[in-house]
Amino acid sequence: IFPMSDRTIERIVNRISQKALGRVLAPHHIRHSRLTYLAEKGYPIHFLQYFKGASDIKSVTPYLHARPVELED
Repeated sequence: IFPMSDRTIERIVNRISQKALGRVLAPHHIRHSRLTYLAEKGYPIHFLQYFKGASDIKSVTPYLHARPVELED
């Protein structure tokens, strides 16, 4: 295993998605799709916040459009 920069990973994802889908799919799109999927499956908002690496829970609220959510204190 060798260390890879964020930019290297982005280039790999771009190259693979271009070949497989015929368009560039940025890592952000993958993360957004995954968080939306997890929200739809009912994962807790705090898990989504942790998964995204967000310090503010409000930053994950756009992913919650798929279901009603009650915020816990």
